[in-house]
Amino acid sequence: MASEDASIDDIKHHIINWARINVRTDEIVRRLRDDWGIKTSERTVYRRLDEWGFHRRVRTEDIPLLRASIIILFRLNYTDVEIVIELADYGYIITLTKVKRIRIEIGLRRRISVFNK
Repeated sequence: MASEDASIDDIKHHIINWARINVRTDEIVRRLRDDWGIKTSERTVYRRLDEWGFHRRVRTEDIPLLRASIIILFRLNYTDVEIVIELADYGYIITLTKVKRIRIEIGLRRRISVFNK
């Protein structure tokens, strides 16, 4: 196992580059096996990426300006999907789930659909 880990460390930059361009972990394992002769598991690749400080998820900081933007867009009758798109135009990288969670925390609930208003 130690030699396997050393081999993975030797091609760390390749693995990180693959992860950056959104190559799936099972594909990374296949490339390691086929191109480099390294047998490893997906879990090992996940663990190594974590140790190297690479995270696929981008975490958007929940700041007052973000919440204010969500409130304004909600009051303008934007749907949650439209809010995500508009926030992306503002430079925020945020998921639909996070928008819904923040909106509900603020107390903004949809009583009837936007189309029925």
